[in-house]
Amino acid sequence: MKLKNIERQHLENQHLRIAQKALAKNVVEIVHGKKVANSVVSATEVLFGGKKIETLKPEEIKVLKTEIPTISKK
Repeated sequence: MKLKNIERQHLENQHLRIAQKALAKNVVEIVHGKKVANSVVSATEVLFGGKKIETLKPEEIKVLKTEIPTISKK
């Protein structure tokens, strides 16, 4: 997404945090690569955006598992 487009969309819908999400995705792409960045975006959409977990690919579920703490009963 072009910077001017991100800026325009952000100014029109600041509550959607478009600029922050674009920055975060770009940083993850630089550090971990595009595939990981896309998986992280999908996992985040499940946690915070209303995306159904059933739509995730196996590698996206793996990312999600690392981000959700679990509790086990003994």
